[in-house]
Amino acid sequence: MAGDFHDDMGLVYYELGLYEDAKSEFRLAIASDKGWSEAHNNLANVFDMTGQWNAAIAEYQTAIALGPRNADPHLGLCTVLRNHGRLREALSHAQAAVQIDPFNVLAHHCMGAALDELGDRVAAERAFRRAIEIRPAEATAHRSLAIVLFEDKRRRSEALIEARKATTLRPDNPRNWSLLAGILATTPLSFEAYAAARKAIELDEGDEAALHILQAMNSAKPFAKEAAPLYSKDKELLLQRALVEGVPENQGGPKQ
Repeated sequence: MAGDFHDDMGLVYYELGLYEDAKSEFRLAIASDKGWSEAHNNLANVFDMTGQWNAAIAEYQTAIALGPRNADPHLGLCTVLRNHGRLREALSHAQAAVQIDPFNVLAHHCMGAALDELGDRVAAERAFRRAIEIRPAEATAHRSLAIVLFEDKRRRSEALIEARKATTLRPDNPRNWSLLAGILATTPLSFEAYAAARKAIELDEGDEAALHILQAMNSAKPFAKEAAPLYSKDKELLLQRALVEGVPENQGGPKQ
């Protein structure tokens, strides 16, 4: 069918970052079948990616009306609404997605994110753990769980475990490393925190969280006096060891 061809081409253009071409193809797919929920959802995704949020919301809502058993537009709406502070609405769409597809990892994660922003850490933790239960290798869920746990000072050791899991599962994601650095910076493992922050910046030199951590650590006393010699190029092997193994609290690195 012509509609299938245009929808497929729209997906190709979307993956290539050719968003205007993707919009044209999805519109042609919709023109061939105005009741096609998935094509409306795909068009909404492009609008979301290009910052046309009102248009995205409208297309997601159309997709839901046409395909009430399709979880994807609910997830799209959850993300857009969360980004605009409409947390209660975002949560309702995440819950709808979970009801439609109880094993949808993204649905549980989106629900957890909305709950966390609404201040319900207990329910948020439950949602993130359910996402991990469904897909243990989901690094984003481990990172989000680490953030929730870190908010409770009594559970920061648990947060550190989850942050380490996130970096192990997705070592290519700078956000995982900057989170790990932030958590480690509150412990005696300042040496490893510095190494993790450097790793984040290596992956993304504009990572503001990691840059802030390095700035704070370099300006701290007595840390600043020791930072230059300790982290010079000839100590690179020690940095690598810190990333892989961690540094015992009674060894390596300056103490806060």
